[in-house]
Amino acid sequence: MSTFGENLIQSLNEALAHTKGEGPAIVHAPAEHRRLLEKWIYEGLSDEERDRIPPELLDRLRAHFRELADAASEEVGDGAVADGPTAMQRLRERIEAQT
Repeated sequence: MSTFGENLIQSLNEALAHTKGEGPAIVHAPAEHRRLLEKWIYEGLSDEERDRIPPELLDRLRAHFRELADAASEEVGDGAVADGPTAMQRLRERIEAQT
């Protein structure tokens, strides 16, 4: 099993033990949360993995997604985002202006 898989299982077991009142709340480094988030995005989580994740962690991840979506919406509203062809044309124009 990968190190990520081992760390994820350990983290989930610790969270489950804490939820049952069998151990302290252990806060892992943000990198661990990032790996979980990446797995959720790129691979998805099995029902078993999802069921073993504390609801508070899922709430934080959902809130993170909402923040990203809100920030992206704000950038679109402010005109700070351009589609690919438009952005490439502007880049091409800047490069040509410098030469």
